[in-house]
Amino acid sequence: MAPWRTRCSARSRLWFDGLLLIALPVVFLIDRPVFRFFRGDASALETHDWYRLLRVLGYLPTWLLVGAALTLVDLAPQSPPCEPRRRWRGGLVVLSATGSGLAAEVLKLIVRRERPGPDGQVVYKPWTHLLDSSNLGMPSSHTAVAFGATLMLTWFHPRASLVLIPAAAGCALTRLLAGAHLPSDVYVGALLGLVVSRLTWSVAGGRGADLR
Repeated sequence: MAPWRTRCSARSRLWFDGLLLIALPVVFLIDRPVFRFFRGDASALETHDWYRLLRVLGYLPTWLLVGAALTLVDLAPQSPPCEPRRRWRGGLVVLSATGSGLAAEVLKLIVRRERPGPDGQVVYKPWTHLLDSSNLGMPSSHTAVAFGATLMLTWFHPRASLVLIPAAAGCALTRLLAGAHLPSDVYVGALLGLVVSRLTWSVAGGRGADLR
């Protein structure tokens, strides 16, 4: 990759990261009105196929199956041979999804913000229940897993981002529609997925691999 293109890409990423950080306090400010706008009947939503489809993107075993399938495809004899780094495509997707989910669970225990009340009320769990993560909402683990997995796939297949990223956003939307999370919960979950997928790619996947 040409040096000027590398500098341009790095500059664009800095701008993008800056916008994400600037938006974070804004999301916290609009938590309750947005929550009240989107919250629906969770039991009614469960009857819709589209809702179940999007929500399952935040279910880790979904990506274990996808990772296993990709691994079987990439390890099969090919002519010409598969690019070496691509052989780990399935493993990296699973690693990114798992790491994002674990990061979300750890952050829940640190922040200790419970799931929102009927009107979006915020309550924090006391430290007397130190390792109890039940009913904790910040951040959304489903959203973190969905973004961690789909963003890792976009490192390998950039053109697929037009489908994968909206699908992950749809998973985040299901958490709002069900009233299970505030907007800031899913926003931070998505940020975790972004950070973990980048770290996973940088450490294990190698930068700049052209695997389209």
